Amino acid sequence: MRGRESPDEDDDSLSVSSSGTSELSEKECFDAAAALSEIADALTEKRASTRMGAIDSFCKLLCRRFCAEELENWQQTLLAALKTCLRKGDVSEGTAALRAVLLMVVSLGMGGDTLSKDIREMTDALLSKAILKAPIAAAAARLAAVNMFIHGDSVDTLDTMDSVGKWAKKLASKGCAPEASVAVLSWSMLTTQHPRVLKSSAEYLPILQTLLEHDDLTVRVAAGQCIGMLFSIYNARNVEEDGDEELVFESGKEKLLETLHGMVAESSKRISKADRREQRGVMRDVLAVVEGHEDDGQDKMQIGKETIMIRDWRTRMLMQAWRGALGEGLHTHLSENQLLRDIFMVSEATTPGGRMVVSAGSSEEKNRFLKMSKARRMRQDVVMACSEEWD
Repeated sequence: MRGRESPDEDDDSLSVSSSGTSELSEKECFDAAAALSEIADALTEKRASTRMGAIDSFCKLLCRRFCAEELENWQQTLLAALKTCLRKGDVSEGTAALRAVLLMVVSLGMGGDTLSKDIREMTDALLSKAILKAPIAAAAARLAAVNMFIHGDSVDTLDTMDSVGKWAKKLASKGCAPEASVAVLSWSMLTTQHPRVLKSSAEYLPILQTLLEHDDLTVRVAAGQCIGMLFSIYNARNVEEDGDEELVFESGKEKLLETLHGMVAESSKRISKADRREQRGVMRDVLAVVEGHEDDGQDKMQIGKETIMIRDWRTRMLMQAWRGALGEGLHTHLSENQLLRDIFMVSEATTPGGRMVVSAGSSEEKNRFLKMSKARRMRQDVVMACSEEWD
């Protein structure tokens, strides 16, 4: 049974501040359409604090409730208002507005085709700028990746990968660690979608190796996980078809192994014990796959009574990227948003104890795809094409 986790009692209201305060209480008969109407009005207010309150309420609503049906009627109005917030507001407001647009894209899923072009134009314009505030650049990179993941074809995806990858390198070189890790994870999300991932990613492998030496742990971990995913694909490649990439992956392998061994054995006092422990855990897995060993690791994620089993590097990286994109909304969307359930190829099987075990990539789930609508099958074709890289 699919359920939604109830929010804590302290967080059971959504409020929009204007001249007064209007509270949107989450009751049994909660009217999402009325909440969206009030939020849309507040987004056009002159007072910045009112607009920020509206954006915050909108994000909370889309994280706690899956309301795609109601959102469809408001998508154009809300997007126009959020673009105005991005243009006129400060960095905090612009970053929040981009996150709100991202949540709207995920909530609408394939139903957001009409917005996809506008959003791509917006993110392309932002990422093409030579100078951009780090939080805005990271939020734009994440939105561009999510939008392209859902709606893009292989050519458009490659262009977006290039833009996001360049910003990941630029943010890391400027010392913007949190933003750089966001860009790296966004780039990795797109690599899982491109049918010729090795060819499109080979030029970025040296950049990822450079990021392994970054001072910030989050950047090192994100880069290491990307390298692990790419080598997992490389190890399972068809040598006759993908032989051209062998030179890139093998040429720097010796230095990469040396770096990874050093990170696993790191004992420097300049890194805290907790950070060293996390680094060792991640880099040990990365080292194993770079050395050519099979990935026998298995992660679990609990969603209510369901347990999602994550059995490969591709699914692991996707989960990391979506966790960063959705934040507190990940559980809601994995439980109720069919787009997310399709992406992770979720199927259900009841164990003797009554627990629901969700297996990513099961044959039962692939058979279920055949019964989807035409739009949903288009989404499936992209996912399955990339999954074949791992077979």
